[in-house]
Amino acid sequence: MKSKLIALMVLIISSTLFAGDLTMSLSGVNPLTLNVKGTSDTQEAGGLSVYIYYNDDGSTVLETGNVNEVQLASTWGWGTGLRTMNIQTGSWSRGGHTFTRRLYYDNSAVFSADDYWTTGGINALVCTFTSVGSGHAYIEANTDGGNCDFSASEHTVSYANQDHSLPIELSSFSAEPMDQGVLVSWATESETDNLGFILERSSAPATVETHCNASPQWDRIASYSTHNNLRGQGNTSQHTEYTFTDNTTQPGQTYTYRLSDVNTSGDAHLYDEISITLEDAPEKTALEPPYPNPFNPETKINYQLAEAGPVEITIYNLLGQKIRNLIDQDQSVGSYNLYWHGDDASGSKVATGTYLVVLKTQQGVRTQKVVMLR
Repeated sequence: MKSKLIALMVLIISSTLFAGDLTMSLSGVNPLTLNVKGTSDTQEAGGLSVYIYYNDDGSTVLETGNVNEVQLASTWGWGTGLRTMNIQTGSWSRGGHTFTRRLYYDNSAVFSADDYWTTGGINALVCTFTSVGSGHAYIEANTDGGNCDFSASEHTVSYANQDHSLPIELSSFSAEPMDQGVLVSWATESETDNLGFILERSSAPATVETHCNASPQWDRIASYSTHNNLRGQGNTSQHTEYTFTDNTTQPGQTYTYRLSDVNTSGDAHLYDEISITLEDAPEKTALEPPYPNPFNPETKINYQLAEAGPVEITIYNLLGQKIRNLIDQDQSVGSYNLYWHGDDASGSKVATGTYLVVLKTQQGVRTQKVVMLR
């Protein structure tokens, strides 16, 4: 994965609870580094354990060798037996996200009390991603104070958000039935080094129950190399719309589509999925709760239309002031989703707070609340 595919905001976490005023920061592109700074005060190094949570998007994967062994050995002379490091699998809720992976680094077995974190900082963990998605990372550190100049009680460094900037800013992705197939549509707000898109499809009869742990079979039905209308814009900050008509569908089937892009270096990035069941119109028009919520930098808005007609989705603040209109057009019966990137009509990011997502159709008005965190 090229480093330009992922740009990570620098975050710094300080804790006055630690002796020596320890400071930790996550920074970089790919690899991502955890840097620890101290005051060169002795008895700072022992008893420290760190968690870096990731993989809330289902695709971000780390290599197993993520400790800078050379740097640790040259700085402190620690042997590998004096600490443990592994990638754990589970389910952890942090800051409104559910993470399925965390990198665990444990210094608690360090018995020497005369080592320290340097004032210049050490990249103690070097996190190399082999697969990168659009999720978040959180950091959490603890110490029991057993081998260092901390108090006896456990301390926790509060987690902080680490957002990914993607090469494609996808603003919508939808599938709607047509007389002879399915119209798949998506739009981007910006593109970086984008050669084009690949559209894949998985299908199963709507009446057949599949096992929840079964892996779907994906078929490539369109590609930028075979369909000119799927070619990307290279580099652009302009809104661009794409469509593809899948006319190989059959009645009574449920189809799931997923989208990926390929950059000029040949790297592919998987974005999203959307499902549609043909000949089964939604029973009612509905606006689902946005996800994630709270969110930063974007939230997905899903909605269903039981009848065709004009559709308007608008963001308001709690004072009833219009922030941005996301869509205002006629749409057919079907399921849709779009994204709000936390910006107003001028493109500026809105302040932290609660906002209203309002869906207006001929069947009435539906509202959901969403919280923007910055």
